[in-house]
Formats: sequence, structure tokens, C-alpha cells
Amino acid sequence: MKPISFLHLIKTGGSTICAHLSKHLSGYLDLDLPALSSIGKLRFRSGHALRFHPEFRNMTILRDPADWLVSIYHHDLSRRKQEISFEEWYDRGGIDSIDRVGARRNRMVAWCAQMFILSGGLKELKEMLSACWLVGTTESLDLDLPYLFRYLGVPEKFKRERVAGAHDRFDNLVIKKTFELDLDMRTKLYEENPEDLDLYLYARKLALPWKEKLWT
Repeated sequence: MKPISFLHLIKTGGSTICAHLSKHLSGYLDLDLPALSSIGKLRFRSGHALRFHPEFRNMTILRDPADWLVSIYHHDLSRRKQEISFEEWYDRGGIDSIDRVGARRNRMVAWCAQMFILSGGLKELKEMLSACWLVGTTESLDLDLPYLFRYLGVPEKFKRERVAGAHDRFDNLVIKKTFELDLDMRTKLYEENPEDLDLYLYARKLALPWKEKLWT
């Protein structure tokens, strides 16, 4: 059986997956951490900067782009001493976590293209998603992850990590939750980030119930 390669888009629930597997799965490797000297037989690898690789069963998770931006904002805000409103953070291009992509709009597409080393933007990202073994969405993880964990032979019950409003044990801080999306702001974010919304809706079409894919 081919090992799984998790192309980890930030703030989509990937930390929950990685924390659970690092605890329970023999053969787990997080490429964002210092390499382990010996992990036995590789069964699952994860990383924020991975190429799609045909020698692996590739998987990734996407998130509603409006909720994604708010989640990143809360994560950034929790690390800063200076308070900044969501509107200012958004208009300035998303300081801290996603400023590296150099894009003021459609930053999910820009981040994925840069970190997954794709030059064709939205078109190539869709092609990559179509070729993935599994595509998930953050909104359905509570229902989907037990199937993935059962497939890997680890406990199905898991704990959510890096949740806004709760203590983050990775950074040893409480992730602030100060902003709630209303319909007007959600609509604005969709309208100003059409490629991000397009990519997410495409992922939703591919994200069939994982239980149907994991046992075939």
C-alpha cells in the first residue's frame, strides 16, 4: 500500500490530524519539523510545502475561504501585542501568516500555488485536486476523520487542535476570538476572492464521503 502524503494548507484542521497521528501512528513524519532519524516504514507524511507525488496517495483539505481568512486573522492576532481589526488586517494583505505570498486577494490560491510549488495557479491547482486520492473540507472533518483514522488503524476519537477561543498547546497561548463573520462581510470576501471561492467549491465537489473512498 502506498504511503499517504498530506499537502497541509494552514488553518484547515491539519494540526488536528498531525497531532493525532504523531501520537498513535508508527511511520508518521512531519516534514515541517526536524527530520527524525528513524521512523520505521513510512506510512503518512505531512508538510506545508510538498509537491504532489505519484508515489504517494496524496490528500489535502480546503476550507471555506471566508472562514479561512478569519481563522488566520485570529491566529495572527493571538501572537501580536498590537490589536488590529479584521478589516484592517484584511485590507493590509494579511500580516504574519500569509503575507509571504505577496497577494492582497485570492490568497488561498496564491498560498497553495507557492507552497505546493505550482506555477499554473487556479487551473493547475484544480488539476492537482482531481488527481488527489482524498480531498476533504474543514467543515466536514468531524464526520470524516474517524474514517481516515480507522483506515490507518489508529483510535477514531480525536481532539481538535488550535481552535479559536481555546488554549493552543503548540504555541502555548490562547487563540483570541474577537471577530464574527456576518453576511455582509462573508459576501464581500467571496466577491473579492473569486478564485479562492472557485477552488473551494471545486474541492467540495471532489470531497465525496471519505468512507466511500477509503474502502475502495
